[in-house]
Amino acid sequence: MDELGETLNRILSDPQPLAAVQNLAAELMGGGEGGAAKAPPKAAGLLAGADEEKLKALEDYGLHAGLAFQIIDDVLDEEGDDAVIGKPAGSDQERGLVTFASMLGCVDARRLAEEEAGKAVAALSVFGPEAETLRAFPPFFVTRSH
Repeated sequence: MDELGETLNRILSDPQPLAAVQNLAAELMGGGEGGAAKAPPKAAGLLAGADEEKLKALEDYGLHAGLAFQIIDDVLDEEGDDAVIGKPAGSDQERGLVTFASMLGCVDARRLAEEEAGKAVAALSVFGPEAETLRAFPPFFVTRSH
């Protein structure tokens, strides 16, 4: 069995497949740590002199906001209008990519994106009004059309 088949079998045989998909996504976004999504917010926090609690909050925000964005990107590839999304709809499927939409279906993928957006916003609870701009992004990611 190839690596993709093994991964899909692991997810589908897990008693909590949604959690297995989330864990896989975190791995893909940065070697199990979500580094690609967590690094920019953490870097901004470091530059601003944030304490450890706020740096952790920014890392969590980046991971969950990044997942929300990617999940909706996958859904838009399945359902979107070529002219709006800026690429041929269905191109991920044509390339044989395994996406959140292909694994979960678009309805459940959207639901997962909403959960991730909520987690991203909740991660910023240690901040006051100075984080309002950051709080606005994850809900936008979920409702975007392109």
